[in-house]
This record gives sequence, structure tokens and C-alpha cells, in this order.
Amino acid sequence: MKKLLQLDIIFTFILMVWGGVVRSAGAGLACPDWPLCHGRFLPPIRVDIVLEMTHRLLASLVVFLTLALLILIVRDNNLKEKYLKLVVSAFILLIAQAVLGGVTVLAGTPHYFVTFHLGVALIFFSLLLSMWLRLSNPSVIPAKAGIQTFTILLLLLIYIQILVGGVVASSHAGLICGPEFPKCLGVWVPHFFDYRIVFHFLHRILAYVVFIFVVGFTIYGFKQAIPSKLKSALFGILGITLFQLALGIGNVMFALPYAVRVLHLAFAIGLFTMVYVMLYKLRFTMSS
Repeated sequence: MKKLLQLDIIFTFILMVWGGVVRSAGAGLACPDWPLCHGRFLPPIRVDIVLEMTHRLLASLVVFLTLALLILIVRDNNLKEKYLKLVVSAFILLIAQAVLGGVTVLAGTPHYFVTFHLGVALIFFSLLLSMWLRLSNPSVIPAKAGIQTFTILLLLLIYIQILVGGVVASSHAGLICGPEFPKCLGVWVPHFFDYRIVFHFLHRILAYVVFIFVVGFTIYGFKQAIPSKLKSALFGILGITLFQLALGIGNVMFALPYAVRVLHLAFAIGLFTMVYVMLYKLRFTMSS
């Protein structure tokens, strides 16, 4: 089960990042129909079509891995007792996600569908991580409630920031403020005459909030009675946050380089993963 679950987590991560590749390349409607592509199982070979079809194939692989995981758990009474609810929830969510992906394409990839698609993907990914963490049997960590609350708030902030970033990317609002930073259209506080400016500006503000929160989280965490490994992880979270800020600024100042946009999403998911794992070890293992 461990290797199967590990593969599922890895390919889910790749799938989410590849979604960013497709979006950044403007290939979301390379196949305007679903589940076929241009009415065919084997569509014409074109770069944008290859990108979109790779995304669909990765999604199919994740469905297959999750179904295999579900069958494995259902057939084993010991595994069923521990993981059945999680794996059933994950599989149902995954089927809903597949349908949502099809609806998103058929609707013309509106930004609200694309963002919802990303949000559901992160929840599915979290369920897989929960199973992995339970399977790994981490030791109980006697952390105080304060840092657990701090971690939950930080995780929620990062989740919201990723979704807001999804709106910015899918609505092509990355350069709505022009290639300037930290101002927007030459002013510190722009006039909100366009919803894209609202989300772009909100994304910037939340980036500062997340950074300040992470700095406070690191300082607070070092004062708590938690293992040295988790204290080292705090530095990792801080480092990724700083790198994310640099990528975000680079996106604006260098007019959204393709590689930087994809890296920005990948590291955002990585940051979410690190904080989620820390939350599990601080909070959910308390009852084990």
C-alpha cells in the first residue's frame, strides 16, 4: 500500500503542476470537447493539444491509482478499519473532480471553474497526505494548542492565497497592474474598476500577510517544546515563502515568464504540503 499511495501522491502533485503548465501555455481549450479531443481518441499532434492530453492522461492515471488503492483497502480488514473513510472520500472527490474538469472545458474554462478545480484538487491531495501520514505512524508530539492553531491559520491562508492566485492566472490578470512592483498602475492603492485588479491586488496583499505570518510562526515555533526536526522544518517553510515572494515579484517585473509561473505554482503546493504535514504531526497525532 505504501508504494501505491506514494505514487498516487507524486502523480497528483505532478497533475496539479501540469495544470499550471497547460494554463500558462494557454492550452486549456486545445481540446474543446470532453472526454474526446476534437471528437477523436487520437487527436492531431500539436504542442497545445499534447499539453492538454498529457494533463488528461495524468488525471486518468491518478484515477487508476486511487481506484487500486480503494480496492486494496476494501479487501484488507486491517487497512479498512484505518483508511476506508479517507480513501472513499478521496475517490468520490476525485470522480467529482474529473466531472468538474470536463464541465470546465465544455464551459470554455471560465476562471471561477478553473479556480474551483484547483481548490478541489488540493483537498483531494490533502486526503492522500493524511493516509500517508497515518501509514507512516509518526510519533506523538506533545505540542501546545497555541502552535496548532497557528498552523491551522497559516494553512488556511496559504490555501486561500493559492486560490486567489488561481483566479489571477486563469483570468489573465498577472499583468493587470502593469510590469511594476510594488505599485499598481503607478499608485500604491489602485482604483478597483476591474475585478481582475481586485484579485491581483488581493494576491499581493495576501503574499505580504503570509510572509509576516510565517515569520511570526517561525519565531513562535522555536519557543515551543517541539522536536528539533520540526524546528528545522520551520526554516524550510520560511525559505520557501521567501522564494515564493521572489518568484511572484519576478513574474510581474519580467512579464510572466513561462517557467517562473509554473515554478510559482509548484512551490505554492510544496509550501501547502509542508505546512499540512506539520499540522498533522502537531495536531492529528495527539490522539494516536
